[in-house]
Amino acid sequence: MDMNYPLLILLMTLGSAIPRIAPLCLASNAAMDPKVKAWLNHVPVAVFAGVVFPGVLVQNGDFQLPWNHPFPILAVVVAVAAFRLRSVPLPVVIGVGLLAALRYFHFL
Repeated sequence: MDMNYPLLILLMTLGSAIPRIAPLCLASNAAMDPKVKAWLNHVPVAVFAGVVFPGVLVQNGDFQLPWNHPFPILAVVVAVAAFRLRSVPLPVVIGVGLLAALRYFHFL
């Protein structure tokens, strides 16, 4: 099997980048309806929720409520810290520190 790996990597990069870059280039100068723009402001929140909630609420393929596993409780603690501190780095440090402490003391 004689494959040209650099060419293959280049083509895969283009195949991945073009669908991401093309909408930005095409829509960057287009006038957008204010209702559409307001709706698009909610997309990052929805994507964040779609990434975070399964990781927090699903453990070993099963839905876990807070009393079954500490991840939902840790998520609430980090969310409250982020809301109160109006910061991202410090709540992340708090969450990682709490998770490390739980693992160190064999609660996980």
